[in-house]
Amino acid sequence: MMRGLGTAMARAAGILGAVAVTASLAACSSGSDKSNVSQTNSATTQKYDPPIELWVAGDISDNMQSILTDTNTIENNMWTKAYEEELGIKIKYKWIAQTAAESYENMSVAIATGNLPDLFGVGSTELKTLGDSGVLAELQGHYDQHISPLAKEIMEAEGSLPFDAMKLNGKLLALPRLTSTYDNAPALIWYRTDWVENLAMDPPETIDDVFALMEAFTTKDPDGNGKKDTVGLGVCNNILLNDMGLQMIFNAYNAYPNMWIEDGNGGLVNGSIQPQVKTALSKIRELYSKGYIDKQFSASSQDKVAHQIQTGKVGMIFGAQWMPIWPLNANVTANPAADWAAVTITGADGQPVRTQTNLGTTAGYAMRSDYEHPEAVVKMMNLYFEKMYGETGDIALYGTGEAILGEGNTGPMWSLSPVNGFRANQNFLVYEKCKKALEDGDTSGMDPDTKVTFDAIQRFRAGDMTGWASERIFGPEGSWSILTGVRDNNLLCINKFYGAATDAMATYGTTLSFMQNDAFLKIIMSETSLDTFDTFVSDWKRQGGDEITQEVNAWYQANQS
Repeated sequence: MMRGLGTAMARAAGILGAVAVTASLAACSSGSDKSNVSQTNSATTQKYDPPIELWVAGDISDNMQSILTDTNTIENNMWTKAYEEELGIKIKYKWIAQTAAESYENMSVAIATGNLPDLFGVGSTELKTLGDSGVLAELQGHYDQHISPLAKEIMEAEGSLPFDAMKLNGKLLALPRLTSTYDNAPALIWYRTDWVENLAMDPPETIDDVFALMEAFTTKDPDGNGKKDTVGLGVCNNILLNDMGLQMIFNAYNAYPNMWIEDGNGGLVNGSIQPQVKTALSKIRELYSKGYIDKQFSASSQDKVAHQIQTGKVGMIFGAQWMPIWPLNANVTANPAADWAAVTITGADGQPVRTQTNLGTTAGYAMRSDYEHPEAVVKMMNLYFEKMYGETGDIALYGTGEAILGEGNTGPMWSLSPVNGFRANQNFLVYEKCKKALEDGDTSGMDPDTKVTFDAIQRFRAGDMTGWASERIFGPEGSWSILTGVRDNNLLCINKFYGAATDAMATYGTTLSFMQNDAFLKIIMSETSLDTFDTFVSDWKRQGGDEITQEVNAWYQANQS
């Protein structure tokens, strides 16, 4: 299936992305050219003359295998050539890890020994640890001086929040690795429309409708095979995961576990310990006892749930806009009579459900404080966005790789750049352009990314099922049409804490997370009473939660404008 770059990038970042920030964004160091340079062009495109060396580390993720050839390697590709030819930056790789674990280990050693890269990726933990050590360059001034108009527009598409997430003690210590908050937001309910039709039911509009469908999909033989072999809701063992988890049910009861939410008095409280969570757990416990949730869910990975979907055993899942790409497409491929659609609903209080999500951008690119040219990361970001989205760009070469891989073949060529990011509103733009073109037939001036998606939708409408996912995502009734309403009506509840990990988080976070997961699972599966929740809340506060709450609120007050 061909798909637009926006969707491809969301899939790569959300499903196939590295398991650790330092594994996916890591860079490594030393041997940097310390010579003086003269800057010859405008502030945003200045070329170093003589060229400088920038040492980074590479890792070969699974989704990169399809784009690597003898002539297109991590060390020598269109991106390394562009940075050297247009900016005078020679990208050097100190190591190239073959696995995420190997890359993580290499970066961990570099951090422990103080042998830091010139340019490297950081998440909240690394930002806190290295920022407190004073080894990260402050980047705000370099950003203000060197950022191009195009890069600025893209980088600031979601306002100041991505930058705030990369600050420590008010200092910008990393450039945000921009991703869309909406791309991976679990704001949707995906359900089998053919099963709804088979049972002569209506699409769900309320949380009670969802429960009714769960019952019907479990008990009323929706596939018509005469067997009781289906389940209402597909759920994996990580119940608070964005996709194939249970977040929608929690949110329908105004419960927001694993979130920091406003307390109504100018501060933040942890959503996991609020009374609304107990109410939601009670309902989920009931659904589980009736068999509407797979009795084996506590041992089910996402891949196992995906297999259940593929084989036609699941009628509904909660998840993000890209679910038709995986795992829903596998079900439709195996059974062309199957079909899925997405909806949003009203909650137990009769109001539209505000679904929880984290800020999309939670990682960034940092520079070693003693590297002579910290502005280089800004210039590289300028060139990256120009090649991807600019007037002189070539997305078929630098983005999808179709120019190298051949017509109809795409891959994450963008991932070969030592810095990258995702245009936060790109998928909204693709949806809007496709919608207009489907209405008036005018594709003149359509960018390549949108054209790929538009063509896939047209193929589907002509009977080619390879375009099914594009229709369900970008079509007039697809997931992005629904997310447009979610955006316009402010129906996302975004985690209010998005800064570097606090000291208490580093000390107590793992223990508290394990405690929470254990308590919630045992309650749902009736291994303990519902009142165990109250014991969990008390233990959470006593064993470090209160200390974390104090630190989070100190950060919150310090970051209020």
